[in-house]
Amino acid sequence: MRSLKFQAVMSFILGAMFLWLAIQTAGDTIWTFKTMFLAGIAAFDFGLAIKLIRMDVQRKDRNKKE
Repeated sequence: MRSLKFQAVMSFILGAMFLWLAIQTAGDTIWTFKTMFLAGIAAFDFGLAIKLIRMDVQRKDRNKKE
């Protein structure tokens, strides 16, 4: 099993890639389905990265108390 930090970094990188793609597909307006879909996936990946970092910190705190 891979560490939570590694998974968080990978999710952050994927989020950055999807955000870059969303910016590249935005032409005259950002309100196209493709742009909003890519931005939504990027937001999901960034949220997942934050959640994984929080879980790693909580796990380390729990291990220190024991």
